[in-house]
Amino acid sequence: MMVFDTQAVFLAHGNNPRVLGMGPKSRDVDGKLFVHDMVRAAGERNGVWVDYKWAHPITNEVQTKATYVERAGDVLVGCGIYKT
Repeated sequence: MMVFDTQAVFLAHGNNPRVLGMGPKSRDVDGKLFVHDMVRAAGERNGVWVDYKWAHPITNEVQTKATYVERAGDVLVGCGIYKT
């Protein structure tokens, strides 16, 4: 689970608390600004899926991750899964 504001800044992150306060320039391994994409997509319609490439926390293998994002007032809440 992750929570970020409309400026794409992480407010909470269940797996990596070191990212708190970061986010707007976070890129996946292909250079995609995935947090920015989540904010933009959720601003267009609520309840969106965003795909990006991320290292699996156990295997460290880069995989496609899909995160579902919903807006809740002034914040966005996301929960991601690895597609493999």
